[in-house]
Amino acid sequence: MMRTRTFYTIVLSICQIAVSTGGNCVHGQETSQTKSTPNIVLIMADDLGWKDLHCYGNENVDTPNLDRLAKQGLLFTDAYSAASVCTPTRAALMTGESPARLNITNHAGGHPPNFQKPGTNLVTPLWLRHLPLERITIAEQLKQAGYATGFVGKWHLSHRSRSDEGEDLPSEPELRAEHQGFDINIGGCRFGGPPSYFSPYKIPNLDGKFDGEYLPDRCADECIDFIKSAKAENDRPFFLCWWNYSVHYPFQAPDDLIAKYEKRKGPGVENPTYAAMIEGMDASIGKLLKSIDDQGLSEDTLVIFTSDNGPFAANVKPLRAEKGYLYEGGIRVPMIVRWPGRVRPASQTATPVITMDIHASILEAANLKADPSNTPDGVSLLPMLKEESQLKRKSIFFHYPNYAFHKKNRMASAIRSGEYKLIKFYDDESVELYNLKDDIGEANDLSKSMPEMTQQLQSELESWLEETKASQPQHADADSNGFPGDKVDFNGFDRYTFKVNDVQLSVVCPQKAAPGKPWLWRSMFWGGTKDATRRVTLMDLELVKQGYHVVIRPGDASGHPRGNASIDVAWDYLTKQHGFARKVSMGSMSRETLALFRWASSNPDKVASIYVDNGVCSVKSWPGGRLVPGTGSSADGAPKSWELLKKTYGFASNEEALAAKVSPIDWLDPLAKAGVPILLCSGTKDSTVPYEENAAILMKRYKELGGNVKVILEEKDHHPHGLENSAPVIEFIKKNNPTNQMQ
Repeated sequence: MMRTRTFYTIVLSICQIAVSTGGNCVHGQETSQTKSTPNIVLIMADDLGWKDLHCYGNENVDTPNLDRLAKQGLLFTDAYSAASVCTPTRAALMTGESPARLNITNHAGGHPPNFQKPGTNLVTPLWLRHLPLERITIAEQLKQAGYATGFVGKWHLSHRSRSDEGEDLPSEPELRAEHQGFDINIGGCRFGGPPSYFSPYKIPNLDGKFDGEYLPDRCADECIDFIKSAKAENDRPFFLCWWNYSVHYPFQAPDDLIAKYEKRKGPGVENPTYAAMIEGMDASIGKLLKSIDDQGLSEDTLVIFTSDNGPFAANVKPLRAEKGYLYEGGIRVPMIVRWPGRVRPASQTATPVITMDIHASILEAANLKADPSNTPDGVSLLPMLKEESQLKRKSIFFHYPNYAFHKKNRMASAIRSGEYKLIKFYDDESVELYNLKDDIGEANDLSKSMPEMTQQLQSELESWLEETKASQPQHADADSNGFPGDKVDFNGFDRYTFKVNDVQLSVVCPQKAAPGKPWLWRSMFWGGTKDATRRVTLMDLELVKQGYHVVIRPGDASGHPRGNASIDVAWDYLTKQHGFARKVSMGSMSRETLALFRWASSNPDKVASIYVDNGVCSVKSWPGGRLVPGTGSSADGAPKSWELLKKTYGFASNEEALAAKVSPIDWLDPLAKAGVPILLCSGTKDSTVPYEENAAILMKRYKELGGNVKVILEEKDHHPHGLENSAPVIEFIKKNNPTNQMQ
């Protein structure tokens, strides 16, 4: 479909122009307005520091192309990466969500699960080491809107551990950029750095054209070819994402550039090879920008340039610390925006901005809204860029509950609000407070002298951590299973009962967890000694013997959506804090089936399998039954429960309740589309929850939707729970056991 569009090439590069850090936007002259739909070129450098560029104050390093970009646009003096290491920042840029909310908090592959630094008492929480395919990326949104989408450079969002084994899990190549919305992917894989900056690169999806070819130059050529192909294809708008491998380790550069900086060795050029890499990167970016100019695209181009985090093994002065720390040296980065007609040239701003703002700004520039599946943690900068209004956000946040590769940092979270910044450390629960306007080097801790400000920012930070469900480090001297609360012996296994955010959980732990920490969710009817629950309990304990955890967390007995919140709390806590498998096996009996299917249908991507024992699949049968006119049921029903169901949903009459879609048989489509397997066990003569009115209907509808469903029937005339021979159920659950995707 032909569309009115403008080529706003958003070049996102790691450089922010070195300028004074005070004041808000100071813009130059007005320019003409451009058209409506931009091209987007996003350039992000790797490990480029805030003061590394000439335009940011390093007078001994030559970066003429980025300096020119700064003169043509807006330089941010107080821009921040979403994290102090690479993978989280990249995930945040793709989704618009903070690393804390994504639970992608460390670089991939990082340290082993449950890593404990020697000499410390903290164990790192488990985190997701790749960007799941179900996440909607900005590339997918732009592609759907008609953009040509191209990725060049370092991806680092497709890591897979050796323990990630399972037929249903995507492989590392299946997690690369071409499967996340990009039409092409040149060089993007799991690598955090290139094996070599000179061909042969040994990058699996980038072969050199000749030995000795320089990687930044090759990537620039690929970017230019992509733009030309998009322009040739009916002048399509394009989104080019160029994430440089430069200036990440290994330190390699052309010999002539190294020789040049050997002569300048000193302040700002402590490592001549590193300085040479910066100039080499600048030259390659200049090649791309010149091509954009030569093709006549500049006037319709939005250019943003930024970095994924601070530098490593480089001079960060006047900032403190480096990559892997939440001090300014680890997270303050350069950022430049050029957008003729919207952004005045040679302008500067000291407004604090963060990676997720880039995501929001690109969407608005392309006239798009955030995908409903994502929770935006950034704000669009367009009103500020166009001088329509200033950014009104109060604070920005950071969360790093991990150790970086160098293991020198302390696990921490941070907040910047105005000129003040507070850092919370997890090893001793201490905090530090700095006034960045007066103390950009973070040398003077004000937490003791400004207790009210300290308390205010700490409270705001804690609220944000709770709202994003941020994972937290655990003390190594906690119970061996890591669970708080009361512990009792339950048939030879430890059972814990405790609360998380006022939600009560009960967890039965195996002596040794199976690989991937599989788990089974149960609700209200569990753990008794009567025949009705004894067989189910014994079956589940057999799973515990084989390494499963069993988690008891009731949902809403009526199946009302409000019950999902408590199961959400349990899922978040167990997967993020204890590394449980992201897909849970779910089991239910009788009426608790209502709660199971309500949550499962709302979260099909989190469900491994469903096992139902004489479950209520239609409320017309139970609690409706034959006493409620219009049900057509032969079951006895439960009048009090029927009235409670009506009250819970707010139904004014029986007719309204019967017409509503409030039964598991009404919620099957998301589960069928997700391929969730279902096993139904029923008694053929059950008069309480008749098979024909419940499981039989569910099975028929699920098959019609293409779902995988099986049934086990027993000739019984009561309302049974559990099979005398539970082997088929155990086999079903184990067959559909997912490998833990958190590792």
